[in-house]
Amino acid sequence: MSGKKKLLGEDRLAKLLDILQKSDTPVTGTELARIANVSRQVISSVI
Repeated sequence: MSGKKKLLGEDRLAKLLDILQKSDTPVTGTELARIANVSRQVISSVI
């Protein structure tokens, strides 16, 4: 993870939902993790 701030709780969920709804193509867990600055495992538990 980089020096970017982690997205937490409801903010993270809202951001991920927004990304998934607006995407015309599949978005990988790895890509979502990079955007949210969390691990892929966190993304898996959220989804």
